Amino acid sequence: MTIKSLDELRTSLSSQGGRLAREEKPEVTPEQASLMQEHFRRYYMDWLDQPLPALSGKTPRQECATPEGRRKVRLLILSMPNPSGNDGIQIETPRDAMLQALGLDQE
Repeated sequence: MTIKSLDELRTSLSSQGGRLAREEKPEVTPEQASLMQEHFRRYYMDWLDQPLPALSGKTPRQECATPEGRRKVRLLILSMPNPSGNDGIQIETPRDAMLQALGLDQE
């Protein structure tokens, strides 16, 4: 770790066009991207059996016992954003698989 004075930091910034130097990130291989996608897929599929405050402590699977609960869970799944990061990897939330696992894919 390097400690710089405010003047040193200003000089460094002005020589770089006002931007701090960023370390280059290693390139993510297709295999790593695939492993990350699979990790998130498992995470979201496991989420179906986690108690949620938004469902009064019920799991999405439990909430699907009623028509109103099915509507709530379907809306919740469809409104989930995709995970994001600054590594450039596109991770998709497995909405279709989640809906199918709960029998909501035909609704």
